[in-house]
Amino acid sequence: MRVRAPHSEADSDESVPVASFSDAAASTPPSRATGLTRSTNPLKMPEPVIEDALRARAEQAESAAERLLEELAEPEHTPEKLHIPTTLTPSVSASSTQKTNGGSTLQKPPEGHAKQPGKSKAKAIPPVTPNDKRSALLRQAAAYQDSPPYKGGSHSIVERLKDNRNESSWWLKRISLLEQNRTNGDTPPSVETLQQCTSGLEHEMADVSQLKQLILICSQYLVISDDDPSQNSAPNAQSAEFWDQGSRFKELSQALFRYLTPEKSEDILEYGLILLWEMIENQSAYMEGRESDILSLLFHLRYANMQTVAEASNTIRDALTTRVDPVYGLTITHSSLKRFLAEPVPTTSSPDARALSHAFGLLAIGKFILRLPSEILEEELPRLQLTLSKSLNDSQLLVREAAASAIIAAQLVLRDETYLFTMLASLSDEKKNLLTYLFDKHGARGPVEGVTGGSAPAGGLDKLEKEMKRLDSRTSTPLRKP
Repeated sequence: MRVRAPHSEADSDESVPVASFSDAAASTPPSRATGLTRSTNPLKMPEPVIEDALRARAEQAESAAERLLEELAEPEHTPEKLHIPTTLTPSVSASSTQKTNGGSTLQKPPEGHAKQPGKSKAKAIPPVTPNDKRSALLRQAAAYQDSPPYKGGSHSIVERLKDNRNESSWWLKRISLLEQNRTNGDTPPSVETLQQCTSGLEHEMADVSQLKQLILICSQYLVISDDDPSQNSAPNAQSAEFWDQGSRFKELSQALFRYLTPEKSEDILEYGLILLWEMIENQSAYMEGRESDILSLLFHLRYANMQTVAEASNTIRDALTTRVDPVYGLTITHSSLKRFLAEPVPTTSSPDARALSHAFGLLAIGKFILRLPSEILEEELPRLQLTLSKSLNDSQLLVREAAASAIIAAQLVLRDETYLFTMLASLSDEKKNLLTYLFDKHGARGPVEGVTGGSAPAGGLDKLEKEMKRLDSRTSTPLRKP
């Protein structure tokens, strides 16, 4: 192989002999040729060319090292360029910038990048693989945390819906009527007005306007209990005189119970139930002993197959289950339900409609059971076992679910499923297994042999209340008309 020897510009026009490796080896002294051949100049190139090449390579290496150090100290894909929120980016190192006395900011060179006197190369540091954009984003995403749960403040929307669960159309009509009367400031109605409206109910001639007048009368003439010493006796005496010691109120209640039938229009039934609510709320002393008549009225009015009537009956029933003595309430509810089921189904209705009232009564029994002590419930269960057993084997699914909820309520009070199944001996093994599953689902299992920790977990009552609300919603859904 032959290469052309270097030449200057002055000699560019002259022909230059071609040099060969054999000629270079022959013209070099032995000692010098041997050393350069094994080390840096195997081709016998002139010394200036070799030194320039080595110097260029060294400068190139130094420049590459400086760029690598700059990239390590200031990566190209910084969090600021990635548009990541400042709250998620790590704090900038204090050594990256520094302020001068004049307030201007000077960029501090990366650590190890400044050259030391007498040295041409930067201080070597171990190479580090820079973080790419993907890994930086994943690391920032991993730093996200869920917001802490909100504590305190206003109630959640679910709690507000629970508080307003009774605000159906009939309840809103009641509020609107009372607020309108309060705004107008009309004079209190007279006894003659009460007698005229009562006569209209007795002769089946009452209309919505007369029902509204009776509602305002009951809301204004309250019968305050004598057991409350904080109340003034003057309003109670005035109300007693207006109601003629309760005789006029008795005539009104009897006329109302006969007047309200499922065949009446929806407006009549709505305002009639509003009147019934005002009588329970404001003349409770005169309504004592009439709870059985109220429940019987509610059972029959549900044949109307109207959602507003069903929702109103649920609200009135819940008011009774919380105010009436639980033993007395359980007794009258059970007897009213048995009388209702013994009656034939009206020709204008259907067995499905009666099933809704049947489930309505079983839910009332379950609510009373939850208020009983376990000792009293053990005495009452034998009277209920036939009704509960038949209902649990009813052909209607809604009736079976309502009966199961009443039995679950009894188990929550007793915590003794062995005794409960003894009282319900007529049940088949299949029904007992189903009830055992439901007890476990609602956290109502009592102490079981061979199982430690017989106490039921918290929340069993809450689960049962949710189940009863679900069943109430189903009983309030009107049936499809054929």
